[in-house]
Amino acid sequence: MKRDQDKRATRFDMLQAQAHFSSSVTAAETQPHNFTDQPGHTQSSIKYQKGPAAQQDRSRKILRGSPKTLELPTIVDTGGLAQTPLIRTCSPWETYKPIFTCDLAGTVSICEHRRRGSKVVAIRSSSRTDGEESLHKYTRFDHFNIISASECFKDNGVNHFIVDDLPISLEHLVASDAYPSEVQLASIVKQVMDGLSYLIECGYEHSSLKCSTTLMSLDGVVKIELTVPYTPEQSQSLSLKGLGSLTMELMQKYVKENVGIDDPARWPIDSNAVDFLSSTTSARSVMELTQHPLVAATCSTGSLVGLARLAIVSACTFYSYKE
Repeated sequence: MKRDQDKRATRFDMLQAQAHFSSSVTAAETQPHNFTDQPGHTQSSIKYQKGPAAQQDRSRKILRGSPKTLELPTIVDTGGLAQTPLIRTCSPWETYKPIFTCDLAGTVSICEHRRRGSKVVAIRSSSRTDGEESLHKYTRFDHFNIISASECFKDNGVNHFIVDDLPISLEHLVASDAYPSEVQLASIVKQVMDGLSYLIECGYEHSSLKCSTTLMSLDGVVKIELTVPYTPEQSQSLSLKGLGSLTMELMQKYVKENVGIDDPARWPIDSNAVDFLSSTTSARSVMELTQHPLVAATCSTGSLVGLARLAIVSACTFYSYKE
């Protein structure tokens, strides 16, 4: 009996101890900690302050110098207007430094930004009269396969346009040793026809379509250059003739008076490519040719990347370096 009573007393004492411990922990949690009251702890004299807002925000761009005048071009009712180029009335050479000039469907200057050397742009320049016509075209036409301009600098009677940087013309492909496959030919021709169809919808016709006036990017995007003349006519004979000559030059690297191919081993007479070339002489419109089996299927620009790389390392381009 005595042993059992001792056990009950012990159990009672443990319960009291547990209750006392729980109340002590709760009280400690509700009181703030003051580490400086602990023995051996030295209070730090370092104080932290937030810096001024002007010092924290370093991403803001500070503009210095005299203000530049910006203009908006006069836009006529043309239907389907392109994105308006930003127009500045100052010299582009204040912002960009010319590296070299070359012939890519006309003279183009490759320039680097004076403060950000990694930014490289292509600039085309023209007289005020021709420049206003080009500005009208850049403002009017908006299509993936037509070259565009993002800015226009008006300076001393000359208009300078920052345009799409396309380092290759189809003439470079012709000058290389490689011949396009039927898939690659289809990709090029389809993109050219998409640009032509858009121009015709706008009431224009490309009157100087050929390999030397058609540009391409390193990722295979083909674009029609706008600095060549256009004729707002109903007939599409000039576009069809130019398309036939362009296709023939891509297929055999030269153009002859009568449309045709002299190498049936490379291009079989019953191939879609040869049939398409023949159709350019009988078709009444570019839209009619878009239904041809050669270009009716989806064509990928990626198939042209290899040709583009070969063209840019093998082509001989006339250029002028400026130090």
